Amino acid sequence: MKAYLESSVVTDWLFLKTVEIPVRKRLGVDVKACLPLVDGIFQGRFKPHQFVFSWWTVLEAIHNYARSRAEFRMLLEELSLRYSERVRTHPHYWLSLRELHEVRTEITEAIIRGRKLGRLTFSSLPDWNKALPYVRMGFDAYDSLHLAIAIHGNQCTHFVTKDRDFTDSAKILKPFILIVRPQAFLNELRNSRQKVR
Repeated sequence: MKAYLESSVVTDWLFLKTVEIPVRKRLGVDVKACLPLVDGIFQGRFKPHQFVFSWWTVLEAIHNYARSRAEFRMLLEELSLRYSERVRTHPHYWLSLRELHEVRTEITEAIIRGRKLGRLTFSSLPDWNKALPYVRMGFDAYDSLHLAIAIHGNQCTHFVTKDRDFTDSAKILKPFILIVRPQAFLNELRNSRQKVR
């Protein structure tokens, strides 16, 4: 098995790294599954499977994290989230340089550890023309890049995501790649580990 981790999974992993344990208990099963799933991948727990991250996954995850922090600040200031598109570029809502460095360091160090264990590939973008069939199928450009990286750039068998644009389209993508949610994928990995023992 070779699995691509889409940015929604990495975003939730980052989020779970920064919240207190009581908060984690109130979250949905797929959100909660992202922490042991991504930590397990970075720590080499799921042998002999291969995992793929892309520069696009990391960039989008950091963007999502920054946006969620800005929305959190807005909530603390009792500012309606409907204004988030207007105020998100205001410097008051940016991640500080320290926060950006911490997030980048967290991801980078984890990827380096995972690559040293030999089970993690950090992928660049394949020929952009490979994304065009997915644009034609109705996916936006960003999601089409994820699909092209996973399918054409790395020949992945599984695509792990929480993004409804993918999960709602699992049937039309099935000839190319299996779309799987984090909790189901974590269960599959745990079951395959038990069979190996």
